[in-house]
Amino acid sequence: MSFSRNASRPEVQRLFPTTYRLAIAAWVLAVTTHAASVDAGVLYGTQIDGPATLLDVNQSTGAGTGIGLIGIDSIGGLAFDTNSNTLYGSQSFGGDSLVVFNTSTGAGSSVGSLGFDDVRGLAFDPNTNTLYGVQADSNSVLLTINTTTGAASTVGLSGFASVNGLAFDPNTNTLYGVQGAGSDGLLTINTSTGAGSLIGTTGSASGQMEGLAFDPDTNTLFGLDGGPTDALVTLNTSTGAETIMGAVGFDNVRGLAFDSAVPEPTTFVLALLGMLTLLRGGRRRQR
Repeated sequence: MSFSRNASRPEVQRLFPTTYRLAIAAWVLAVTTHAASVDAGVLYGTQIDGPATLLDVNQSTGAGTGIGLIGIDSIGGLAFDTNSNTLYGSQSFGGDSLVVFNTSTGAGSSVGSLGFDDVRGLAFDPNTNTLYGVQADSNSVLLTINTTTGAASTVGLSGFASVNGLAFDPNTNTLYGVQGAGSDGLLTINTSTGAGSLIGTTGSASGQMEGLAFDPDTNTLFGLDGGPTDALVTLNTSTGAETIMGAVGFDNVRGLAFDSAVPEPTTFVLALLGMLTLLRGGRRRQR
């Protein structure tokens, strides 16, 4: 079917009946709604004391907003399980509990004892449903953690001191670690042996890098540069170099975890099906 650019209005209406025009309008609305439903996800952080608070951290500015009091101090590690929509935390000192959070109120509940102290980093691998932890030590230890009991098991020694944060990239199956205590190295960690490999130094302004989190939608590795004013940074996964986003606005912020947003497809799919149905009906009537 074809028509000239000078076709009259009645001719255009005959070629594109009302059902077609309604279908196209519905499809445009669905696409707009679908695009609007996609957000940047949520970047969580933890203030470990004074009082211990779960934070929502702005990914562009670094500014933190308090969600609510945790009720458990010294949560040094954070990780988000996208398969079960569960936010986990680990006590880094003053206790050794694996903690789960109510992300609406900030309240934390103990799952059980990790069996290791000073677990400062957590990361979750959604491809294998594995929760990793790291015990920050003179030779930091990679751990796997039972999410039902909280009990941790040793994978192996990293070969690096003071690994304070972990993050997992599910797109490349890469586990990252970052050193604190003046070392400020960005690492990759072998999940089978625990052995670490240095990517490069972060150039940390404070020399005290803390939590890590990875956004798989934008392939962004976030970190916390500690010190007197905790700042959100992004880290170059090829060189380790940091770029400062801005101050969090809370002291003693340690854990980071990213909850990747999954847009709701229902509206989009229903509108698309409706468009196809209308188009089919219009074609039958034209025959």
